[in-house]
Amino acid sequence: MAHCLQLVKIHSVLDGLLVRTLEISANDEVSNDHNFVRSIEFSPDGSEIYVGAEDGVLRVYHVGSTLVMRVFELSYSVYGIGIDKARGRIVAGGTNTIRCWDDNSTDIIWQEVDREMRISSIALNPQGSLVAAGDLQGSIHLRDLERGQLLHKLHGHTDSVYAIVFSIDGRKLASTGLDNSLRIWIMSAFPRCIEVVDGHKWDTI
Repeated sequence: MAHCLQLVKIHSVLDGLLVRTLEISANDEVSNDHNFVRSIEFSPDGSEIYVGAEDGVLRVYHVGSTLVMRVFELSYSVYGIGIDKARGRIVAGGTNTIRCWDDNSTDIIWQEVDREMRISSIALNPQGSLVAAGDLQGSIHLRDLERGQLLHKLHGHTDSVYAIVFSIDGRKLASTGLDNSLRIWIMSAFPRCIEVVDGHKWDTI
């Protein structure tokens, strides 16, 4: 769980006990008093934790340590994180920017900067071919993971999209938003919404 400021608390799923606390120090451009933690993602094998913060830095920790192993820098706050260890790709998004790095070298593979874009969430499909990015303007961007090319822009939510996730087989995408709806999208040559559930909590899938 993330504290409202610069703390990440790791608890055991077995008994709920606190295992470790990570203190997120801001970079020189942001006061430590306002470096909110905005996103958290575990690596698929559970050995690392990726923490995105208000200062535009994505920090990577080993779950057994409080030391930062490596960092990835975004222009603005990091609101969404996607991890593909098999292909060595990390994707993060925030205000105006979505960026993909090589997880090992931290080199930038591609990025997209758009003044109208407000990325709130990121998901990668299991096949390692697609990046889905939820937008505060209510749309979902589908991009090619390796090149960053925009393939489709999904419309349907009437307010900000805050959570997205692919199904285990990658054939479907679920999304929720401030319109309090859960939408299920089929990932075909022409992706489309196939189910809408109203009254759903806006930030949880």
